[in-house]
Amino acid sequence: MAAKPVFFDPTGKRARRVSVVAWSLAVVSTLLFAAFVASVLVVPVLPGVDFRRVHPVAIKTPVAVVSPTLLRRAAALAAEARARQHGVPRAVRPKFMPVTPARRSPPAFLPPNRTRALTIGFYVNWDDSSYASLRRYLASLDWIVPSWGTLGGDKMALSIEVDRKALDLVHRLKPDMPILPLIQNSQNDVWDSKGLAKLLADKAERTKRIQEIATFVEQYKLQGITIDFEEVPDTAQADLQSFVAELQAVFAPHRWVVALAVPFDDNSWNYEACAEHADYLVLMAYDQHWADGKPGSIAAQDWFEEKLAKRMEHLDPDHTIVALGNYAYDWVKDHSEPAADMTFQEAVLAARDSETDIAFDDDSLNPHFAFVEDDGNVHEVWMLDAVTTFNEVHAADPYRPAGYALWRLGSEDPSIWNVLGRAYDATAPAELQTLSMGEDIDFEGTGEILHIIAEPAPGARTFELDSDSGDIVKETYTKLPSSVVIQRLGAVPGKVALTFDDGPDPQWTPEILDILKAKHVTATFFIIGENAQANPDLVPLLAPTTQKGATVMTKKITPQDPNNTPADGDEESETEISPES
Repeated sequence: MAAKPVFFDPTGKRARRVSVVAWSLAVVSTLLFAAFVASVLVVPVLPGVDFRRVHPVAIKTPVAVVSPTLLRRAAALAAEARARQHGVPRAVRPKFMPVTPARRSPPAFLPPNRTRALTIGFYVNWDDSSYASLRRYLASLDWIVPSWGTLGGDKMALSIEVDRKALDLVHRLKPDMPILPLIQNSQNDVWDSKGLAKLLADKAERTKRIQEIATFVEQYKLQGITIDFEEVPDTAQADLQSFVAELQAVFAPHRWVVALAVPFDDNSWNYEACAEHADYLVLMAYDQHWADGKPGSIAAQDWFEEKLAKRMEHLDPDHTIVALGNYAYDWVKDHSEPAADMTFQEAVLAARDSETDIAFDDDSLNPHFAFVEDDGNVHEVWMLDAVTTFNEVHAADPYRPAGYALWRLGSEDPSIWNVLGRAYDATAPAELQTLSMGEDIDFEGTGEILHIIAEPAPGARTFELDSDSGDIVKETYTKLPSSVVIQRLGAVPGKVALTFDDGPDPQWTPEILDILKAKHVTATFFIIGENAQANPDLVPLLAPTTQKGATVMTKKITPQDPNNTPADGDEESETEISPES
């Protein structure tokens, strides 16, 4: 019997089934191949994905010896990675982020089709350097916001302290510049949260304060007011919004402006609701680390960009002002006291006197330094300067904010005036390489005898730009600037020098001499030539032969206002009559 093939099927059914399966596999294979070809040739469009947000991160191969340049670049990349984790890559600029459209036209203070932000300066009465800065840079300012008003006391009464010198300066040299004074809920440098909450909750008292503020604005012919209520309790937020709305209703018929200063990062504040009632919202973009907290950057660049992006999701740029800090904090290690406020000049002088280099933190892009005082205390100083201001302006410009406000006049790095007031999206100015000092005087030593030992001298710094973002990612103070240095001399422990000025006087000089003689005390008399001529009989009484050990200084000048120049022929001269032994 002949053997049959193992898979032989005389009915042909298996052959038909295999044929069907084979054809099916062939069709499926053909479809899969066609799909593969299509996937290669056709690029799909994914809605809602912005590939401009994606930035490649360079991966560096480990090396045995890493140069400082590589270390700085690696630190910058690490900072960018940390920023990405927070949701806002450092290189992402606001032009790729949504911006709230304008709800209303800006006030007349803003010219149409503007190409730059306003430059606004905060002014304080208590620092002479603030007036010096105002006088020097008045031409560069568009607004001034002076600290002239406070609410304080049991009834949160309105107290006004106008600096007439500053007011007269503005009226004389730039009469059309808007002045919008601050009204703050502070007294003796303490924020009164409870008193403010009580006032805001009382509609009658609220209305009374609003009328008082309106009277103040009208009396001094001001252009508006800036409300700066801080440490506002959560329970008072609704009442605050009512206060601002009622204030705006009173101001609107007069075309006065209401600006409201708000914290940069406080979830208890309803920024949108506040913006509905105020003409301008002033974002105080500083104090990331504050005086009462731990040492650290005052406004880290990634922190600034992240918080600004969050705020601008809901705010109208035409009615938003970004306040930028320019000052320093000095924390003392293991001390419970708050950090000391320092101006830029004071910080630079501290670094110079302690022979310490100012470092530029690669993470926060804020300058800082540390030093040990003679008493053994360790100081940690963080500061903001013109470079940090450029980086902040460079990051905020794409939003087109209405203005930038400097906190504060008198504490700033003078180079900042090469950054403010320029067109939006301007690049880093070369003038940042020159460092100058303000008008503060550096006193050294103790005593009443003054001797000038150093004249002001400029300093220098270098900086490096990130080629992609345009940020300044490295700053080096190559030479610290110096101011006028005056040495104090003559201090003797347990002893004082007694002086009398502007005599002799026919009534008081004889009485003073009698007391000195009775007490066996000697003194120095500064007499004026005019008075000496009018009382010639008193001059011999002041001579050393009469008052043993006395010194007489004569001045051929009539006392004048120190701000005025002496008239011709009134030059001052001094003659010392040596004391007898």
